[in-house]
Amino acid sequence: MIPEFIVDNLKFFDQEKYEQVNDSGSCSFCEKSKDGEAELTYHITGDAIAIKEPDKNVIPYLANEKGMRSCPDGFLFVKQEEQWLLYIIEFKKTLDVTKFHKSKFQFRMGIYNARAVAAFLGIEIKEIILCSSYQREKMPISKKEKNLSLLRASNTITVRKGQEEWREEQLELEVDKKIKTYQYEKIKLDGNGKATLRLS
Repeated sequence: MIPEFIVDNLKFFDQEKYEQVNDSGSCSFCEKSKDGEAELTYHITGDAIAIKEPDKNVIPYLANEKGMRSCPDGFLFVKQEEQWLLYIIEFKKTLDVTKFHKSKFQFRMGIYNARAVAAFLGIEIKEIILCSSYQREKMPISKKEKNLSLLRASNTITVRKGQEEWREEQLELEVDKKIKTYQYEKIKLDGNGKATLRLS
């Protein structure tokens, strides 16, 4: 059960910008872009709070410098006893090396924004899981990759690091001036841009 004080704090939010799951249920995250629509549905055993479109509702105090207001497409807080798991969700039609590294920066800014939401609600985050939802991927995993665009890349160390992170399903991000490792989930969408996951 979601604590009463958190439910009360949710009342300060625009009702269209969050979804509350009580005692098992489901919630969905959607994205509409020029490339098409995407939808990710979670079936949850327990309680959760979905924050919709944080990319359109970033912390207003942030500077308007390039990239500073970047943010992923959804936050999902899932209750585990007295703490919460935080899933940060980013949609990509096609995920390649360039978009993968862009996602990493979006995840970093998402962590900052999600912590601000959690602090307002009174949520204590136990663990953060970063999620990429995509229809196609062009992430090479072989060290013998012959892709010409990769061979032209000016920073091959960054490319190889991305390959390793993709393969190991763990991302390293600098947060609070520390390099931290986060669990990384790759979610393949179907031809219609949809996927359904179950969280226990």
